[in-house]
Amino acid sequence: MISAGYHGDIKVWDFKGRELRSRLVVGCPVVKFVYHRTNGLLATVAEDMILRLFDVVALRMVRKFDCHTDRVTDLCFSEDGKWLLSSSMDGSLRIWDVIFARQIDAMHVDVSITALSLSPNMDIILCNFFFF
Repeated sequence: MISAGYHGDIKVWDFKGRELRSRLVVGCPVVKFVYHRTNGLLATVAEDMILRLFDVVALRMVRKFDCHTDRVTDLCFSEDGKWLLSSSMDGSLRIWDVIFARQIDAMHVDVSITALSLSPNMDIILCNFFFF
């Protein structure tokens, strides 16, 4: 089991033994995270709006993406774990290539994007918008 919070750390727990297995330090409050079981990567976003990818097996940060200008609202991995998508209150949806550690695409709209989801075959992105 994985937990994270406002203390700026991520904890990996042995669920059956009810013991803390490891702890990763982010340094500022973690507001959202998503885990991709197949590749063992944990994508997090903290209050500083920086996306960090952690290898949960190796217990280290492997990628860092910084580009949003307002609160990041959602994260999701592609089914194969090669892409990470992020949405923000700044009206941007960004697609990150996890392997090559770079942004590969972005979309901007005039309203805040509050949630997103990618279809399993990666042909449809569903976004929820917030209109003022």
